[in-house]
Amino acid sequence: MILALLSGVLILNSCEEDPLDLFADDLRDGITGDWKVDEDSELFDKKDLASIYNVTITKDPLDSTAVYVWNFYQLKERVKIILDGPDLTIPVQVIDNFTIQNGYGEIADDFKKITLYYYVLFAGERDVVEAVYTRP
Repeated sequence: MILALLSGVLILNSCEEDPLDLFADDLRDGITGDWKVDEDSELFDKKDLASIYNVTITKDPLDSTAVYVWNFYQLKERVKIILDGPDLTIPVQVIDNFTIQNGYGEIADDFKKITLYYYVLFAGERDVVEAVYTRP
């Protein structure tokens, strides 16, 4: 009797939405792939360096809360970004003498836009960057 009651509850609950996202797909699936970046940098004039370029986002195979962005800041290397729902955090990382720090951002609800804000330190200079990622 109890087994039948539990089965009925499970069947009824399976028809409802999942408010706690207990059965949600991997959020990273919505952002992996190729993106176009429009970057606004305080140090680089748009005439000096192309401010629109491409990146590729891949899953971190060892961390289910993280992705890698290849060609981040046009460095031709990868930068790790941590996801907490739609909120993004860029931990401090050093890549080819560039220090990426204090980064944060957000994924749009429709997964068609990512906005990132971060600082880059190099050669004694500090760049303040806003980058908007969109699907090409």
